Amino acid sequence: MRRRYLYPPSYYPYRRPIPPFAANYYPSYIRDFPPANPELFMRSAKQMKILLKDAELLMGKISESREFAAKIMDMAQQSKSVEVGKILQGSGIKSKPVIKFNPDGLSLIFHSKEANDLDCCNLQVVLRWG
Repeated sequence: MRRRYLYPPSYYPYRRPIPPFAANYYPSYIRDFPPANPELFMRSAKQMKILLKDAELLMGKISESREFAAKIMDMAQQSKSVEVGKILQGSGIKSKPVIKFNPDGLSLIFHSKEANDLDCCNLQVVLRWG
């Protein structure tokens, strides 16, 4: 019985044989890792709690006060980013977020710096108004 191919045999991929030395080969990325040191991870979590409290305070103020939200939107639509920053700082937050806005909404990036200027954590909040 003759073997029937869907395509000519030259179209099928060639499979190279595995050389005998490759049987015991371990890739270079398999290695032992040093023991985990969670100190920076824990400090980042503590700093993130502070940023989350600031974001929660600010979101509460925006969601509950129509005048506060309108002030922020008016200043942002006039491209007065310094004024928007002053309004946000007046809400009682401790960290100073990076403020970006466009016709669709407001983006706040809360940064936390460690004592040795290590950028340990960021929190980005994006609010839409348009």
